[in-house]
Amino acid sequence: MNIITVLKDEHDKLDQVLQKFQQGGSVNRFSYLLEHLTNKWDNYIRVEEQVLYPALQKYPELMDFNQKFNQEKTEVSSALQGLVNTDNASSEWSNRMTHLSLAIRQHVKEQETSLFPKMSRIFKPTELDELGAKAIEVKNGLHEAIAVFEDEGGLILV
Repeated sequence: MNIITVLKDEHDKLDQVLQKFQQGGSVNRFSYLLEHLTNKWDNYIRVEEQVLYPALQKYPELMDFNQKFNQEKTEVSSALQGLVNTDNASSEWSNRMTHLSLAIRQHVKEQETSLFPKMSRIFKPTELDELGAKAIEVKNGLHEAIAVFEDEGGLILV
C-alpha cells in the first residue's frame, strides 16, 4: 500500500468521526467523540511528521507543503484543545466544533487535490510504496483508542 492510500484511509477515518458529531447526541457522547477525534488526529499527525514531511523535504517543489501543513496542524491542535476546555453543551463549543471540522476538512482537501497529485508525478512508485510501508509501521506502533460508550440509543462503538 502506498503512502497516498494510507493517508487517504486516515482521512476517511477522521471524516467518519466528524460525521458522528453531525449526528448529534448527548453531552456524554460528544465527550467520547472528542476524545476519539483527538486520538485519531494525534496518530494521523505522527504519521505525517515521521514519514510524509521528511519525504517532502527531498523535493524542492514540495517543501512549501510542509510549512502550510505545519500551520494547519497547529490550527487543528489548538482548536482541539479549545474544545477540551469548553463546555460541550454551549453554543461556543458548537462554534468551535464547526471551526475544527472545517480546518480538518481543508487540510484533507489540500492534500488530496494538491499534494497527492504532485506526489504521484514526482515520486517513483517504489518510493510511494516504501513510504506507505513506513507509515503502516508507524501506525502499528501507535495506540489506537477505541471508544465504546452508552448513549440514549444503546452502546456505540467509534
